[in-house]
Amino acid sequence: MSSWISSTSMGGAFSSGFSGTYRLLDKDPYWVTFPQFRHCDASKATVACTVPKP
Repeated sequence: MSSWISSTSMGGAFSSGFSGTYRLLDKDPYWVTFPQFRHCDASKATVACTVPKP
């Protein structure tokens, strides 16, 4: 990614420092939450789970 794209990402309404503060950098920890999978048991080596229909 070019430095121009990186430095101007989330510009406009978010140009007050949002992108610099909340940007995900190399080796930053992060997590993703999917409420549809909350009932699944991820403690096993193989996870088999059924996602309920909305």
